[in-house]
Amino acid sequence: MLAALGMRGDRDMLAPLAFHWASRTKPHARVSSGSRMARTSMTSSSRDSFSGLARCVTFFLPKGVDFSREITEIASEFHGGSDGRECEGQREAVGRPHGRATEGSESVNTTPVEIRDPGEERTDNPNALERLALAMLIDPRDLPFVKLSFTFSLTMIPLAALMFVPGVFRWWMAPLYLAFDFFVFVDRCILMLHCTSHRPLFKPRYRLLNNYIPWVMGPLFGETPETYFGHHMGMHHPENNLEKDLSTTMPYQRDSFLHFLHYWATFMITTIIKLPRYLWGAGRKKMAARTLLGEAVWYGAALALLYVSFWPTMLVLVAPFFMVRFLMMWGNWGQHAFVDPARPENCYVNSITCINSRYNARCFNDGYHIGHHIKANRHYSDYPRDLRDNLAVYAKEEALVFEGLDFFMVSLFLFLKRYDWLADKYVQLGPEKKSRDEILALMKSRLVPIRR
Repeated sequence: MLAALGMRGDRDMLAPLAFHWASRTKPHARVSSGSRMARTSMTSSSRDSFSGLARCVTFFLPKGVDFSREITEIASEFHGGSDGRECEGQREAVGRPHGRATEGSESVNTTPVEIRDPGEERTDNPNALERLALAMLIDPRDLPFVKLSFTFSLTMIPLAALMFVPGVFRWWMAPLYLAFDFFVFVDRCILMLHCTSHRPLFKPRYRLLNNYIPWVMGPLFGETPETYFGHHMGMHHPENNLEKDLSTTMPYQRDSFLHFLHYWATFMITTIIKLPRYLWGAGRKKMAARTLLGEAVWYGAALALLYVSFWPTMLVLVAPFFMVRFLMMWGNWGQHAFVDPARPENCYVNSITCINSRYNARCFNDGYHIGHHIKANRHYSDYPRDLRDNLAVYAKEEALVFEGLDFFMVSLFLFLKRYDWLADKYVQLGPEKKSRDEILALMKSRLVPIRR
């Protein structure tokens, strides 16, 4: 497999076999303001090896397809907000800490909040392969993504290929395969895809490698190539969960499971048509074409493989596709379940933040959804510090922050009507603590359908 990736005969590129990831990294709960590692130069042989790897990535794409350059352009287009439209309550904060956005927010006293989510992961004394990867990365803090991609590639890709070997597949393998894929990789890989959509991973010289996660890895963790990027970057962030957002939660009663099923079914049935049409109408024609191409390639490959080897294809491609799209809608529902009817444009009150959770430790601080919508390309390691520095704004805007939960749990608690469980996890931010009845009333007021 290493030879197939263009690594034959290169000592530096065979070093993965001795790659001790876990012993090299130290997660830091406290976020420091600096401490980025120095970038090292690459040897000429290492450059040649990764050039081979970059060429190999194009093998998996249709001829002439290279969209990685556009990732940088689009990420720049949405820098710091939603298609040039900042969230209400921080419109004057462009280029400044958003804590200055709301007039008078500096004077708001806050309740101390202990934040234990991970900050930047440091790599002390990087080994040869780590130094090689760091020299290729735009941001050295993204080294965990290279490690995750490497681990996934050495496990899930061979396992997926093994399922197609004639005579190998057995029914008992299916639950083991899916359990390994979903419990070990799927959540982390999807959030890696999320982060690298907003912030391209590799430097322009190696930009072809940016296609590896969405095109090679993505289908094995349930993502069709390019659709996530088009939906999330080209549509969701510009529209900010408002009426034109194809995944908006606004018109639904957001503690109703039946309403969620309608929400999910609408996404599954109509997105393949509505998303390219939206992107084309919004002037993002290349993104629309990319989305259609990714869907066509996935469906074409899936149909061909179903004809050749039905059950392995169902296991490796089709089952993850349906499971992940259901779970992504479940998670997005939790992210945008609480929307203030009077201020649905305001990122502080059309989303929530979840802190101090196992989910944040595994999934690159994805729980900080308010901060993410305020500045979409903020690095995931900066979210805990950003929240700590701007607690006064969160308090003044009456943002909902929960401790020890993730978005999937939030959705579940809502469907079960267990508002008391959510109230138990509510984080008091302002100087005056809300009573339990006030917390419950606040939450319920943000669950009603909004039609304007």
